[in-house]
Amino acid sequence: MKSREELLQFFGVEEGKIYIITDVSERFKKECPNNWSYYINREFKIAEDTDKNSTSICIFFKSTPGPRALSFLSNFEYQEVSGPILNEKEKKYLSAVIKPFKKQVLHIMKDNYSCDPEDKAKYEYIRFEYDCPDSYPSWVDFPVFKKGKMYKNMILGKEYTLEELELWHI
Repeated sequence: MKSREELLQFFGVEEGKIYIITDVSERFKKECPNNWSYYINREFKIAEDTDKNSTSICIFFKSTPGPRALSFLSNFEYQEVSGPILNEKEKKYLSAVIKPFKKQVLHIMKDNYSCDPEDKAKYEYIRFEYDCPDSYPSWVDFPVFKKGKMYKNMILGKEYTLEELELWHI
């Protein structure tokens, strides 16, 4: 039986840190065809345990009651959430562009740009949704850029508030 430290190392996680799920295994998609997408962009934390000899390790998903077993992570790809989401240049640009719409912005997100859904996208773009007076919410799409070149700390498909991106002060 593996020790607690060996299990944490095996899954590449540490107690107390926050992680976000970026993808779901094909096996899990087949086993849970109706609810696998629920886990995309969900944040979770590894429970800290005072009994360091225990091999029972729990994970807690943000906004989801109850813990899950650490082995549940084998269904996902995930990454640690750390540091600022936007660098200063990205903040400055987005601040300038959304300034006239600041009060109406609902969220900002990064998405893949591809005409073929089967194709692995080579480009990404930023879009924001804003509340349009006397109408439904509308989207503004920014020009595309090469995948991984800009907005590197934004999670693909996650809807960020101005507060999360530290743009509320503009």
